[in-house]
Amino acid sequence: MTKEKQEIFRMVLDNVEDKNSLNQANSIFTFIMHSLFQILLVIINTYSIPIDNSLFGDVQVECDSRTISIQIKTEKPFVGTIFVKDFASEPICVSRGTGRLSAFLEFEIGLCGALRQRILNPKGTVVRTIITISFHVQTTEPYFVTKIDRSYNLLCLYKEIETTVNNNIEVDEISTARVNENLTMPDCTYQILVGGPFGEPVRFGLIGQQVYHQWKCDNDNEDSFCMVVHTCSADDGKGEHAFLLDSNGCSIDKFLLSNLEYPGNLLAGQEAHVYKFADRDALFFQCQISITVKEPGEECARPICSDTRPEGGGAPVGSPPPYGLSQKKHASLSTRSKRGSAQIVDVRTRFSVGHQISSVIQSSQDTCVSMSTVFTPCLFIYLLIIMFTFVITAVLLPTSGESGSMT
Repeated sequence: MTKEKQEIFRMVLDNVEDKNSLNQANSIFTFIMHSLFQILLVIINTYSIPIDNSLFGDVQVECDSRTISIQIKTEKPFVGTIFVKDFASEPICVSRGTGRLSAFLEFEIGLCGALRQRILNPKGTVVRTIITISFHVQTTEPYFVTKIDRSYNLLCLYKEIETTVNNNIEVDEISTARVNENLTMPDCTYQILVGGPFGEPVRFGLIGQQVYHQWKCDNDNEDSFCMVVHTCSADDGKGEHAFLLDSNGCSIDKFLLSNLEYPGNLLAGQEAHVYKFADRDALFFQCQISITVKEPGEECARPICSDTRPEGGGAPVGSPPPYGLSQKKHASLSTRSKRGSAQIVDVRTRFSVGHQISSVIQSSQDTCVSMSTVFTPCLFIYLLIIMFTFVITAVLLPTSGESGSMT
């Protein structure tokens, strides 16, 4: 860089520094003049506008559960306005002076923007608001706030007091009226019919004959009871037995007796064929009938049985009676009444069983084909024929010889 350029650069820097110094001096001077001007305005305003009224004494504040009131004494009759801050346009939050030596305002807490705040120490609620007292005489809005007016920050503390109160009162039990309702239990029977559900009862049948097993309970209040037939078995009266229905009312052996049908609340039945134990002529059927009180407006509960029962042979060997009491649940049935436990009735009937003997008649030619069988009916007949022929021959031959000699 040449000396001329260096000299020019130094002159520019000096000029910049001089300008910065000048700007700082101007800022300090401006601040000082502005402050002096503000102080002068305050002094002028203080001594130029006299205060024609003022407050004296303590401010009286009453905090009620619904309202807050404030009253301040004045040296001269008060004709100004007292209002809640930010609610000068609400008539219920404003009060005008009436010329008395006090300013008074009462307002409801929830209508003039009072702030509520919960505090813990002391425990309670603080209601906060600001009241402005304007000495300026104003009859209409908007209201002006001047330098002679005053504002007060009101705080109302509502403490919470925990008090335990005790009171004893004796209450008699509700008098109860005893209502007795006597229901006659149904009379149940077990019959075997011929000809379907409306057939005639029978005591004797042939093997394979179709019959109808019917369980019926008679009662005047049929709609008041429900019945379920269960735990059925057949025995010969001498120790042999077979289980027909389990404790839930489901069929154990469908060859002997299928699942029952319930055409009525107190009626059950099912078609079956006659069978018997070998070398026995009588069968004894025994069942249990659970009778429960029917709830108003409800249907009677019926067995819901599955189709997984073994068919043939009655109950499996070794199963305790009744079959499937606790080991297997093939049905879903509620046999208990809401008013009490079910009443169980045992029913039993006797049935005699006979069997048909078919006669087979065949010709002697077909029956007596060979003589290899000893002492058969055919051999006996042949012997009789031979003996009869021998007797006739023995009698006729001597007679014919005597006749020839005489001639």
